[in-house]
Amino acid sequence: MERIESILVATDLSPASDAALVHAARLAQSASAGLRVVHVASSETMEMLGSVMPETKALSESYFKEQAGEQLQSRLAGMNLPVEPAHEIHFGKPYKQIISTLEESGANLLVLGATGLGGRRMGTVSGRCIRMSPVSVLLVPEGNDAKFAQIVACVDFDEESREVLRQASIMAEHEQADLSALYVYHLPDMSPLSSSRIGELADAVKEFPSVMASRFSEQLAPAARGREVSLSLVENIDYTKGILSHVRSQNIDLVAVGTTKRTRLGYAIMGTTAEKVIRDSEVAVLAVR
Repeated sequence: MERIESILVATDLSPASDAALVHAARLAQSASAGLRVVHVASSETMEMLGSVMPETKALSESYFKEQAGEQLQSRLAGMNLPVEPAHEIHFGKPYKQIISTLEESGANLLVLGATGLGGRRMGTVSGRCIRMSPVSVLLVPEGNDAKFAQIVACVDFDEESREVLRQASIMAEHEQADLSALYVYHLPDMSPLSSSRIGELADAVKEFPSVMASRFSEQLAPAARGREVSLSLVENIDYTKGILSHVRSQNIDLVAVGTTKRTRLGYAIMGTTAEKVIRDSEVAVLAVR
């Protein structure tokens, strides 16, 4: 993503989705991008209601879509957004309808509430959307609708890191936010080594910050598109804990992580650090494609 051209917001009418929509509308205004909102009347919910309330089986798909449409229009009318979004209602399995709408719309950013009505941050719908989305996904927590002020890009010096930093810089530009980069590392256990070898490695450890700063300037900093960006080094054997601890201590309100690696089935690999950060972060997350 070189620039934000079109944004799709998927809402389940939860408070977190409202915050996501506020962020998306502000980004759309700043980037002169299109904004589209989709809500999916869940066929699974209809089936569940029919199993416990047989009288609801007679209700039609059009009835559920009509009711959902009225709720969405009422919600949009009361939000005083800086741009007026196009909006639509679908019926079916939410994650399938969201991805289908995303692909059909040509949007290059998907925005979701970080927690839906079910209260889980990597729930069934959001988790599947993140895995299946062909574009980056911005997850926004409930009550977090102010501009981002501090954005951090998590890097590890592979090619994916350049894209993470590039997209974080785009967000920083539109939000007028400060941008930094974070590299979490773990030093190997040196106890089995001889004393002379330990001494050599200790000297290398002292030079580590300056070496990494130089490497960052040469390999990654150009991806920030001319924005000033500093690199923080954090040592932690648990990469997720290292990231989240830094996020809390530095008052970061948006953390960008890479999720571009894919399996043979086409799903994004969301294991290990990326998935844990998305699941456990208390602040907004940009899952970068």
